[in-house]
Amino acid sequence: MSAVATVAFGLGGMSYHSSCFHVANMFPRRRGFVSAMFVGFFTLSGIVFLAMRTLYIAFGGTNHAFHKLLVGYLGMVIANRLATFLIPGS
Repeated sequence: MSAVATVAFGLGGMSYHSSCFHVANMFPRRRGFVSAMFVGFFTLSGIVFLAMRTLYIAFGGTNHAFHKLLVGYLGMVIANRLATFLIPGS
């Protein structure tokens, strides 16, 4: 199954990565900065997979460990969304 995911990410990931450069055109004065941010975020996103695998192995590598890991990740996503909407903007 991981081979299928790797191929799908390889085919779709770079297309998404390339299409994000058009967003930089919306900010002509900061085009280089926006492009660099997209490249950096795309490159660093691989660390999430490494961290998830490391935690999965550290929790024992079982289905229960996988469930705990995903619930923890879901909690972080929900906390991030709540903070985004509840913290007043500047």
